[in-house]
Order: sequence, then C-alpha cells, then structure tokens
Amino acid sequence: MFLRIDIQEFLIILVCVSQNTLKPKLMNKKQSNHLSSYLAIAFVLTKYEGKVGLVPALEAAVTKFTTLLNELQEVRQIQEGRITGTALQKQKEEDEMIEATLCIAAGIYVFARERGDLELQQKVKISDSKLRKMGNSALLSRCTLIYNLAMELDSKALVPFGILPESLVGLKKEIDDFALLVGKPRSGIVARSAATQRLQQLFKEIGELLREEMDKLMLVLKGQEPAFYNEYKAARIIVDLRGPYEKEEAASDEE
Repeated sequence: MFLRIDIQEFLIILVCVSQNTLKPKLMNKKQSNHLSSYLAIAFVLTKYEGKVGLVPALEAAVTKFTTLLNELQEVRQIQEGRITGTALQKQKEEDEMIEATLCIAAGIYVFARERGDLELQQKVKISDSKLRKMGNSALLSRCTLIYNLAMELDSKALVPFGILPESLVGLKKEIDDFALLVGKPRSGIVARSAATQRLQQLFKEIGELLREEMDKLMLVLKGQEPAFYNEYKAARIIVDLRGPYEKEEAASDEE
C-alpha cells in the first residue's frame, strides 16, 4: 500500500534531488523542491504505517497519495527522456548499415572501373566519414541508392567482387532496421511533451490532496500520536535545496 523507503534509500534520493541528478530536464526548481517534500512525507508515512489506520479516511487519503506519487515518479522518468537504450540500438543499426553499404559500394566501384563505367563509379563513390555526417533521411536515401544500383546489376557478375545474394539481403535488412528506429526518438519527444503536462497535473493533485485532506486529517491524530504528527509537519516544509530559505508547503503547493 505504501511507497516503502528505508532511511538509507531516502537519504540517497534526497541528496540526488538536491544535486539535481534526479531532476528531469524539464522539471523546474519548485517542482524539485516539492518532490523532495513528497519523498519525505512518504518516508514518514511508511515509518508510522500502523498508525495511519487509526483514521480510516486518512488511510484512504494516504493510499491515494501513494498512488499519485508512484505515478509522478514514473512520469518523471518519461519526461527525463530516458531513451538511452533506443539511442544505442539506433547507433548500432546505423553502424551496421553503413558497414554493409560500404562493402557493397566498394565491390560495385571496382566492378564499374573494370568496365570503364565512370558514371556508375561516381554514384557509388562514398566514404565512411561522409555517410556519418549525413542526417537520417539523407543517409537512408544514399544507402538505399547503393542497394538499388546493386539490384539492377547482374548478380552473377558481382560475385567475383565479393557481392553475394546474401550480402544484398543483409544490406536490405540493415536499411529496414535503421528506418524502423529513426522515428522512435521523435515519438519520445511527443511522449515527453505529454509527460510534462501530466507532471504538472500530478503536482497539483498531490498538493490539493495534502492541503484539503491529509493535513486536516492529521490534526485528528495530533493529540493521540504527537510524534507522528510532528514528523509529518516537518516533512511538509518545503526546503529550497538550492537556496537558503524554506517556507511552509501549505502556502506554496502547486496550484
């Protein structure tokens, strides 16, 4: 039910937030400070989990808080744009496509030279550095051109130059694989844009839940569980992790 955080994990997370290592690229300073407070609240709620059930309405509010905080953490990951895996895969496919293209182009170049076909020679005269300087669309077009030129030639005549039928099949696969990955980073940008909007909404919902429900219900436990109440109130204080001031969250929740 609760977002469980032990003391060591909590301190590590708090330090990371303060040093900006957990802050998404688009999450602003105010949101970062609020997130630190929410994590502190989650820690207190976990510590006093057995006391929360004394007030059923508070227990329900805490469950909602935990759900929203979990979603906030997930959306934060999306907003941060963690597409490293996709980027690495794209680079791998690009490298393989370029290598396959250069091999085919080199064979065709010598094939054309022996036949005195200067036009064909110029069409397949490419280098690794030039290909890598191209944008995705231009690179795909150039590699596809080399493939199409090879397909138009006599396959048997190309064999002595190291261009086998399976070589062309391999190049086509590399081209298709790269083309498939090219659009993914753009999709990631769209996803991050939506995540930014959802992140703002989540901060607003959590802030409202704290002000309108949890803060008030915690007052019910103030006399019965003073330690719990005091630690909760302390966690509710927003500390500017990059500045000297601090102020009550009740006056500064996301609106």
